[in-house]
This record gives sequence, C-alpha cells and structure tokens, in this order.
Amino acid sequence: MEADLYQIKKVNWLHNKYLKKRGKLLDAGCGKGGFMVSWRILGYDSEGCDINPSNKNIKKVNLEEKWPYKSNSFDYIFMSHVCEHIKNQRNLIEETHRILRKGGKLIIEVPDWKTYHKHFYDTYTHCTPYTVVLINAIANETEYYKIIRNKIFSNIPFLWRYTDLAFELKMPFKPKAILAILEKK
Repeated sequence: MEADLYQIKKVNWLHNKYLKKRGKLLDAGCGKGGFMVSWRILGYDSEGCDINPSNKNIKKVNLEEKWPYKSNSFDYIFMSHVCEHIKNQRNLIEETHRILRKGGKLIIEVPDWKTYHKHFYDTYTHCTPYTVVLINAIANETEYYKIIRNKIFSNIPFLWRYTDLAFELKMPFKPKAILAILEKK
C-alpha cells in the first residue's frame, strides 16, 4: 500500500480546509488503500475497508449490509467515488450515521450526474447517480447531517502539483465531481 502524490495533496487540502483536527477515520471503499495511507501520513488514525480487499490491512466489508463497526466509533468517514456504486442508499446513510460520533464528518466525492450522465453507466458498477440536490435532500430529509460543503469539484490536471487552488477552481471542460462534507448532528 502506497499513497501517490495526488492522494497526499488532496488529503492535505481537505484537512487544512475543512477538518483541521485529526482523529479516527474510516476510508470506506478504499480500493488499494492509497487515501487511507495518505490520512495516516497526515497523522490520522485511519483504517480502510472494501468489498474486495487488496491486502490483509484492509477489512472486507460489504457496504450494502450492516458494517462491522461499533456505533459512534469514528470521527470521520471518507468515501471517494464509492457511493455511486451502492444500490442500498438507505443502508449507506444509516450506517455512516451510526458509526460516526456526534459532530463527526462524512466526506464523499461522487461523479456529478449533470456533467457525467452521458458516460455514467459506461462503468457497469455505477447504479446511483448523485447531484448536489440529492445530497441536500439526504441531509435535510434524514435530519442526520448538517452540510458543511456540497459543491461541484474538479481537479485541474497537474496544477494540483503546484498549488492547492487546483482543488478550488472549476474548469468548464473537465468532467466534474461533487465534494460533500456532512457533519453528524
């Protein structure tokens, strides 16, 4: 498991801009664990889980079912391009809320349906399209979360190597994602 420069820079930007305080973090749907390692480098007590763990340091968890973690056990849950692969959205919302501590933050990045819809289903595992409006509805209708950030997000290729502004700017021609940070009420 290694973190690449992009993962390290992105995690550092998220920490400096939105989190500030280190804590216990779950990288849910962590894939090979690059972001999980990036959070550790920054001083977070991070662990990862995935449906298909790539090594023994990643816990096997089906995010469509009950998660094998105690209630109120994490300060943060990070999910990068995971939620759009989950059919059981109710379970996803219930489980993230259950295992986050009060005031804990759910950080998600998903493809923006409005800009990605032509190619969304080109990935056969995509099943739930997300929009900024949908994330607002999740927070408002469940009353589980307060929205800290819910905006269109695009990485400007290679500019992130030189400045954190690359994570702030929107490019009209680049496929977009949604970055949402929700705080548990």
